[in-house]
Amino acid sequence: MIDLDRLRERLERCNEEEAREYYLHGAGLKQELAVGPILDTYADAYTPDTVAAVRRAWATAGGEEQTRLRFLYQNVAGNLIGQRVASLRDRIGTEESSRTVTFDGQTITFPAASVRVSQEPTRARRHALEDARLRVVSEMNPLYAQAHAIAWQVIAEQLDPAGYVTYYRSTKAIDLEGMGRMMERFLADTRDRYYREMDAWCRDGLGIPLRDARRCDGAWLVRLREYDGAFPSDRMVSTLDLTLRGLGIDLHRQDNAHLDLEPRPLKRPRAFCSPIRIPQEVYLVVLPRGGYDDYRALFHEAGHLEHFAGTAPELAFEYRWMGDNSVTEGYAFTLEHLMLDPAWIERYTPVGDPTHYLARAHLLLLFMLRRYAAKILYELELHRTAAVPAAMASRYVERFTDAVGFRYAPEEYLVDVDEGFYCAQYLRAWFFDGRLTAWLRRRFGAEWWAEPAAGSALKALWADGQRRPADELVASLDGSPLTPEPLLERILAW
Repeated sequence: MIDLDRLRERLERCNEEEAREYYLHGAGLKQELAVGPILDTYADAYTPDTVAAVRRAWATAGGEEQTRLRFLYQNVAGNLIGQRVASLRDRIGTEESSRTVTFDGQTITFPAASVRVSQEPTRARRHALEDARLRVVSEMNPLYAQAHAIAWQVIAEQLDPAGYVTYYRSTKAIDLEGMGRMMERFLADTRDRYYREMDAWCRDGLGIPLRDARRCDGAWLVRLREYDGAFPSDRMVSTLDLTLRGLGIDLHRQDNAHLDLEPRPLKRPRAFCSPIRIPQEVYLVVLPRGGYDDYRALFHEAGHLEHFAGTAPELAFEYRWMGDNSVTEGYAFTLEHLMLDPAWIERYTPVGDPTHYLARAHLLLLFMLRRYAAKILYELELHRTAAVPAAMASRYVERFTDAVGFRYAPEEYLVDVDEGFYCAQYLRAWFFDGRLTAWLRRRFGAEWWAEPAAGSALKALWADGQRRPADELVASLDGSPLTPEPLLERILAW
């Protein structure tokens, strides 16, 4: 027998402490990452016996209780994996923050180097900085490979003898191989248009054809810097505030929602939302760089912020903390993609004639979808075994370069991987957003983002946490399946 209520209390406290540690480290407020000691403190909540007991309870339950116990199993099993690899991940996080890159007589922190790469306008200098950054990645690769092997072995030995892919297919209830096949078709269907338009953009913005461009060149290109003046940094928060007010949401009256926009040397360049106590304490963290890219990051993370801060506090632990992350990512994309809406652009930005801007912004979205299609296909291959074959570095280059055209570097074949097939949840989130936005437009009009009634509808969805997966939510809106058609139609219209 297992006391499930006590287990939930222990897990929630563990999640809160772990989330706070990741926030402090990722926000650049703390150089050393120390998640391992936290997991050790709560080790009684995810012993092998506890994990097995929750698994048995999940297997014998039915209906809503079965779903809830699957989510609980995700947490205890995930912590079991996390504890085994925690000391190594702490070392990786600390080393990533403490490593430096020397460039042009300056010492740059490793996290800041990728930002500088995307900001460097001179191609030769950009390549030199990227090469210096990649040398650090190469030095770190043995640690990334070791972390991969440990996680794989824990899963195979204690959770699912069939291995990594089968374990995550089961616990996340996502047909990963089916998603891979869907994205293979997506790559084929969009290839000609993507390559034609991205090649033209490269020639226009870089002065070279797509076939000659490296990934770092793409990072510089897709920031849409020619429109930075239309997205001034001093109007970022006020634009978000005005947008949310149109939905009947007052950002500054949300005592549980915190914006962390301060630049710090150790701050991670990848924006994130950190729900430390759901819904009582949620942080949005963005490294300000100015321009379109900042706005996109801010609005994306604001979608997470509103979702977690708007989650009903009385919901069960599993529905506030666990579930299908495609849902929260979908809400994030719904706000981010306001910058693809012609009427929103006209009202909130001085872009002028938005035709050219919108064509480029939609091409960037297609780029991201194709990149994540490559991710799931690559990761399905990568996670077949615990020991990463040396050939996977060249396979990484082949998969990603073929999908997006920019030449990828073999050094990044392990660092460019998100744990637990999160790439599949990103893809599902894009599809969810496509369906959700189409529903909002039908129900509240083309300018749904200026209707408080639409805000009320979103708040009702947010309050439900992640109790229902993305495909079930989409079906509840209009009976549609979770497929990319509405999003693809939006892209191809430009």
